[in-house]
Amino acid sequence: MKLSDLLTDEERAEIRAPIEKARTFPRRAFIDDDFYQFEREHVLRQSWIAVSFDARVKDEGDLLPLNILGVPILLVRGKDKVIRAFHNICPYDGCEVSIHPQKGIDSITTPYHGWQYDLEGKLRSANYWDGTPDANSINPEDLHADLIPLPCTVWLHTIFVHPGKNPLPFEQQFEPVLNHFKDLDLDQLEIGLDKSDEPIIHSLEIRSNWKTVYENYSPNVYHESFVHEMYRKSPHSPRVDSSGVKTYTEINDPPVSSACATTTRLVTRCTGKADCQKSGTRTVQTIQ
Repeated sequence: MKLSDLLTDEERAEIRAPIEKARTFPRRAFIDDDFYQFEREHVLRQSWIAVSFDARVKDEGDLLPLNILGVPILLVRGKDKVIRAFHNICPYDGCEVSIHPQKGIDSITTPYHGWQYDLEGKLRSANYWDGTPDANSINPEDLHADLIPLPCTVWLHTIFVHPGKNPLPFEQQFEPVLNHFKDLDLDQLEIGLDKSDEPIIHSLEIRSNWKTVYENYSPNVYHESFVHEMYRKSPHSPRVDSSGVKTYTEINDPPVSSACATTTRLVTRCTGKADCQKSGTRTVQTIQ
């Protein structure tokens, strides 16, 4: 499916018109499942996505399986302390490599056939492949069945993964955001943890299309002083001076599924298969 199958030439021209004449996306762009599936494949999956926090795979041998936009992902902290991401799919049987989070393991044992992988995703044992329990006659490298890695990086204790094709380097895609913070010393920033050493996450479920949430939390400053009391009392509202000049810094970054701001980081994710369709339910996690 192509964008031209979802929007007419006239609609695209209206959307891209100068701001004083431009129109928003048509209604179906916010409720149509085909439109959302197109966005998932060509926008969201082609971005670096904030999927979790490094505190959730804190120690060597910690594993965390996730499902991000329909892509099963496995986060693993290796013996070298590096966090890696893999497709959470065994190349042989197509089953999940890990079903539940695990802590402090030495190797990964798949739940269906018992194949063993090291923490760097290399196949180390394919038991019974030659009919014996240890399959010592088999060189695991000859099976070409290592776990498939995904681009992964950590910034501000946040784990970013790119599930799409031909990713831009993280530093290139997030260049506007990184430049915004370049003069700040962020080395001492830490994620707030609860008594169980889990990140403190405040979740809010919003039955809305993801674009509506993104626009409201990120670029939309027009509603602030009318809707929010704290903004009405703030000397920084309205966000323009008497001459109409913006008094805030505008960061125009490529489409990403996490919106980064100086005070709040927002992570949007699907909450389930049914929610990924017309209802467009998302969970918005805010980390203050």
